[in-house]
Amino acid sequence: MSYDLKYTVNRQIGYSVNEISTPKSRFDYLTEDIDRKTLLKIAENKGYTYFPIQENGVIVSIMPVKDIKQNKLESIPLTSDWLIAAEPILHLLELFAKDNTRNFFVLSSSEIVGLVSPADLNRIPARASVYLLVANFETLLTELIRREVGETLEKLRRFLSENSINKAIKTRQQEQNEDLELPIIHYLQWFDLVDVIAEHETLRSKLDLSGKTKTKNELKFNTVRNTVAHLNNLLIKSKSDIEKINDDCSRMIRYTEQFIQILNNLNHS
Repeated sequence: MSYDLKYTVNRQIGYSVNEISTPKSRFDYLTEDIDRKTLLKIAENKGYTYFPIQENGVIVSIMPVKDIKQNKLESIPLTSDWLIAAEPILHLLELFAKDNTRNFFVLSSSEIVGLVSPADLNRIPARASVYLLVANFETLLTELIRREVGETLEKLRRFLSENSINKAIKTRQQEQNEDLELPIIHYLQWFDLVDVIAEHETLRSKLDLSGKTKTKNELKFNTVRNTVAHLNNLLIKSKSDIEKINDDCSRMIRYTEQFIQILNNLNHS
């Protein structure tokens, strides 16, 4: 099996912010005729941290929800740092990791078309964008081990525990009954693949990983992997999760690029 390695894996992967933003037609505005209790209920239900304020149909400022709670009704002028283009969701994730207390207005052709908040990261396109990053990482990790170590039971056995090997064999036997059969490497779990890297000194060196423990800590990405592995899990359960998910994504991108470089070098050697 071979893979097209003439590409990069970065934050461009996945869906656009437009896919998770609330369209302008559904905005909830701060107006004089809406009472404070109603505004706070809307903010709680929709995950808002700010409300837009418009004059003559144009959004000119915003009001922080925390200030509404404290009855401090001084609006903040809408400046460029509150605006983002309709860019990939993984870029938005990075922005929220730096500041998870704000919303962003989405621009298209210099016009505000939507509003996006940290809570929107739990929408399906955001989760799918992270999943695509995970899928690329796992596929290229598998290919790197296949090329450097091998894909057969004989080649992989000395890098894995007997328990991992037995589980892979059992899974392959079950699929053989369904007329499906692939090399044993394709029946290993993510953490098994990472264990192979950790036990393989040459691969660790190529990835600039100094020891087995560091390798396992760097490549298992438990936060992201556990989140996207189960359908009912939310990507973000609390705002503190945003920074953890973003950190996993950043490291995953960095190592995936290293995988691609190593594999391309192997193709030309």
